[in-house]
Amino acid sequence: MVSRPGTLRICGECGALAARRKSQCGVCGASSLSAREVPTTPGVTWVRLTASFTCRGCGQKSALDGLDVDGTVTCAACAMTQAFDLDAWSSALDFAHGLADLGAPGAPLDFDPSANPFSASGETESTFHFETKGLRTVGGVQRTASIAIDACVGHPLCGRCKASVLPTKSGDALTTTCTGCGAIATYTLPTPAGPVHPYPSAIIADDARTDGSAARLETEASGVVAIRCPSCNASLTNVSAGSLIECAYCRTSCRVPSRMLATLGVGAREPRPFLLAFMGPSSLRARIVTSATQARAQLESSRGIEAIPALRSTPQQQLLRMLICIAFVVGVGALYLPRMMQILDARGGPSSSVP
Repeated sequence: MVSRPGTLRICGECGALAARRKSQCGVCGASSLSAREVPTTPGVTWVRLTASFTCRGCGQKSALDGLDVDGTVTCAACAMTQAFDLDAWSSALDFAHGLADLGAPGAPLDFDPSANPFSASGETESTFHFETKGLRTVGGVQRTASIAIDACVGHPLCGRCKASVLPTKSGDALTTTCTGCGAIATYTLPTPAGPVHPYPSAIIADDARTDGSAARLETEASGVVAIRCPSCNASLTNVSAGSLIECAYCRTSCRVPSRMLATLGVGAREPRPFLLAFMGPSSLRARIVTSATQARAQLESSRGIEAIPALRSTPQQQLLRMLICIAFVVGVGALYLPRMMQILDARGGPSSSVP
């Protein structure tokens, strides 16, 4: 089934773009029978991502559950907080924006489709991988520049009932309303510590939620670190389940960022997916168009340069051209020879007469 205009065919379990030629979701493995169409917002494409970085202390991969762009990251395996290179985020977001622009079904292409690296999106593939590795020294500070993402075009679903949610943006805040159970959540894009280009227009991530109350991290006299409810000061349990936890005593919804979980030393785990909204043409599209234009210009230039040597390529061609020239001269001579003889006779007649 091909998506109708204005809709997106997604996996009913995870919200990832359903590949038309696959019987299972390439992200969560759910049957393609769960796929359904959801309405899309014109000019906006959501990309579903999972992200991680490689800790320069322990060498283990640690989850990034959203846009952690304050210039530092905390490893969930060894709890080491380290400086992070924001250029790594720029590269990853450039890749995600390119996927949003060129990987969505029906995306307009102003270049040869064979040059599109995301041409298989929605056909045989759902998810695409990007990874950059290494360290970078900026201002004398060594920064981790290792990031890996798995990205696919998708649509946000309700975490409770898996129904489609309706995103509504107001200023910097995004509010999602579930079309099934009516659950409402609010998210805000984090402010990066430095320039990060491109930057999404909206985010749906547990770490970006602004509804609920922020949990408190408290170090007790015994040295034990605990996460407590901001309303009743009770210790929160089952903190590894997610970033929005309900207090068992006062039922307050408490926000627990993934970095707070890393401080507790809960250990490495699989990254939680989050969604970013992108708008407008990507820099990848511009690079492909520029490359195609330059290739055409070089081809036309090379054809013009080769046109001159082609006139003297082989002895046979040179002989043929010489014979053509001779034939042309003979033909012209034969055409004008009678007239030339008349002119010569007229001029030489009186002087050659004999008395």
